[in-house]
Amino acid sequence: MNLNPFSDKDLKAIATKGMDVQEVLRQLKILHRGAKSVRLSRPACAGDGIVQIHPDEKERLVSLHEQAAEGGRMLKFVPASGVASRMFKDWYSWYQQGTVGSAEPVVKFLENIIKFPFYEDLKKAMALKGEDTERCIRERKYGDILEFILTSKGLNYNWLPKALLKFHIYPDKTRTALEEHLVEAALYVRDAQNVCRIHFTVSEETRIQVQGLPFSKLKVILKNGLA
Repeated sequence: MNLNPFSDKDLKAIATKGMDVQEVLRQLKILHRGAKSVRLSRPACAGDGIVQIHPDEKERLVSLHEQAAEGGRMLKFVPASGVASRMFKDWYSWYQQGTVGSAEPVVKFLENIIKFPFYEDLKKAMALKGEDTERCIRERKYGDILEFILTSKGLNYNWLPKALLKFHIYPDKTRTALEEHLVEAALYVRDAQNVCRIHFTVSEETRIQVQGLPFSKLKVILKNGLA
């Protein structure tokens, strides 16, 4: 394999995504090597790969789980290493290609943008740069809106880890995916000392962003989740 297969444009794109050339080369080697095909034996079904739990067993098994959790034997595993780019594939395509503002998918996007959990953050980010979000929606300036959602000019959502995206709206707050995992952990892996053990896997390029979350905020999240 060519040790330097990248153009200047490639190198710029790699840097924009927070990656280094050696890591990209490592991943290319994996793709070049390929993967062995897996030959399936048969579909799993009840009694053959799938265990059915009888309703009479439910109470006993839940009790066993609660005992294990109270003893500190439970851990929630969260694979959170991916960035959000796949989630915004269509939006990024519109932004890059300049899709006509009257296209049906774009119109629906503009009509529903206020329903997204990150809408208030978007308004603040645009206001800081002198832009009015509601005016941009009325005038169908989808390119400006997408720029503030996807790029570092605003929320930078196309390059953030999925764990840090605003995911859900509640009457008095919004939560990121990471926050939802913390709340969920508090519900079923909390031990007798109210300690939750959670294992997050994050990529090297997003580790600093995840570690940078204020610990005091995480405690508030867990407290609210238990309320």
